[in-house]
Amino acid sequence: CLVTGFYPRDIEMNIRLNRINIESQISSGIRPNDNESFQLRSSVKIDRNHRGSYDCHVIHSS
Repeated sequence: CLVTGFYPRDIEMNIRLNRINIESQISSGIRPNDNESFQLRSSVKIDRNHRGSYDCHVIHSS
């Protein structure tokens, strides 16, 4: 999951399986863009036996 171009910096993002947060997420941490906005990337290793609906859930004040 990648979210970019957000401001202010504070953000919450989770990768979910069937609307439940996946615990083993790897995050880049919040990084600055050239235009004073920010970006955040997270990923998970998906087991082919864990079928369902995956999504990225973002909470941000803007």
